[in-house]
Amino acid sequence: MDKRSPLEWNCIGSGALSLSSEFQSFPFPDLSGEIVLKGKNTRPDVSFQTMHFELGLKKSQETLKLKPNQMTYLAYSNKKLHFSNEQSPLWIQPKVDDKGDVWLKMGIELINSEGEKLLNEEREIKIEPLCNTKKVDSLSNLELRKGVEVFQKGKWWDTDKLFEGYGGVDYQPYIGLQRFEMENEHGKEFLFFKEDETYVWKDEKWVKSDQTKGYSVAKVISMSPYKLEWQFWDSEGLESVTLTFAREKAQSVSLRIEDVFTRLRKRTSSRISCRVDNRAKILREGDWLVHTSSGWHTIKHYYEVEALLNLDILGDLFIFDGIQVVDGKEIFAGSLFNPMRTEVKSVRLPLSHVKGNEHSAHTKNSLSTKISALAHDENDSSVQRGRQSKKFEEIEDLELIDDD
Repeated sequence: MDKRSPLEWNCIGSGALSLSSEFQSFPFPDLSGEIVLKGKNTRPDVSFQTMHFELGLKKSQETLKLKPNQMTYLAYSNKKLHFSNEQSPLWIQPKVDDKGDVWLKMGIELINSEGEKLLNEEREIKIEPLCNTKKVDSLSNLELRKGVEVFQKGKWWDTDKLFEGYGGVDYQPYIGLQRFEMENEHGKEFLFFKEDETYVWKDEKWVKSDQTKGYSVAKVISMSPYKLEWQFWDSEGLESVTLTFAREKAQSVSLRIEDVFTRLRKRTSSRISCRVDNRAKILREGDWLVHTSSGWHTIKHYYEVEALLNLDILGDLFIFDGIQVVDGKEIFAGSLFNPMRTEVKSVRLPLSHVKGNEHSAHTKNSLSTKISALAHDENDSSVQRGRQSKKFEEIEDLELIDDD
């Protein structure tokens, strides 16, 4: 910063150095209309003691970043106040109270040529920050802007009901979490979130992290059943933007499941024969079936499970829980989810009766009802359930459901 000259004595009594009614014997500068608090760091990971501010001078348009209790000097020249690197009679010092309000402590010390102290006065004024919440296209921090633009195009979905009944141990942490769907260079991804947690923009995507220093951060500041408000901050906390979203309305289950699964007959304690949309099928306890534009398909492979969990496969999902006994009668039991899995319906259908145990035990492999974490070789090896794995294709191109 350029070196500024000390106070110009001929300016005392005008402008920022106008006489204050509180000081009748000597002038005290009135800075309330000259200094503005352009912004303060309101990131959720900073305290009142560690936050910093951006002060500005109205006439000279200068800005300066300061920490609490950090003193700086002012010089008056060319009828304007300037921040000064050199000690001058006029100084300011921002402070924060225990409520987070910002106070500006000001002082002036005048000493004559003989070393006599003519004036040594201090005062404090409360200053309100200008709104540092901006529009997305006005953000100067490019990292924050990129992250917010990705978020801005996203969709807010309700909780994934699949995890509540079928998540298993590995997916317990996701139960009850809201979902935010975003598209980035990695494709479609979901951020599972809740209030009071902080998320960072890292590696071109938003992730939950306790290591927030140096990153742009995001946090839910308000959530109701129909409205969600996020706030985003740059790495310094001086730029911020707020985005508001309405909850997406997911497509409800429109199927009449009793019309889909017909001629239900018990074959073993864990298997039934039936017709699915008039196609003969054998279902085993734990089978997952998804309904897409090409019909019903059985999920057989782990890469299909992964695609289903990531909602790369979209369709009504049915999970066969097995044969249960209710009031002494055996029933076909399962759960039916809508495509976004925000709704689940319990399915209970009576079994048709056949004489005796007509069918032999079935040894066909199937997936467990519970979702388990994919083992390394299930993710990466070429062998999956007895056949060569392949890159995920459109489900219409896979023969996922075979008649027995």
